[in-house]
Amino acid sequence: MKTDKNAIIKITDSGCGINKGHLPKVTDPFFTTKDPGKGTGLGLTITYRIIKDHNGQFKIGSKQNIGTTVTIILPLKKA
Repeated sequence: MKTDKNAIIKITDSGCGINKGHLPKVTDPFFTTKDPGKGTGLGLTITYRIIKDHNGQFKIGSKQNIGTTVTIILPLKKA
């Protein structure tokens, strides 16, 4: 979706969702729910920083057993 000032990207899945207590932590460096040695927990941290570096917004909402929606809002520059 595009508005006059922003590009809005929404990604939704119908997976198991994210635990309510984990939502505030998903962009924290090294946060993971995986077993030790199975993941570093940097993917969303890096994504979040790139979006913020471009003056954007990263929003995540989730309901367990229903799914998750990630919304990325990036400002558009006029050429």
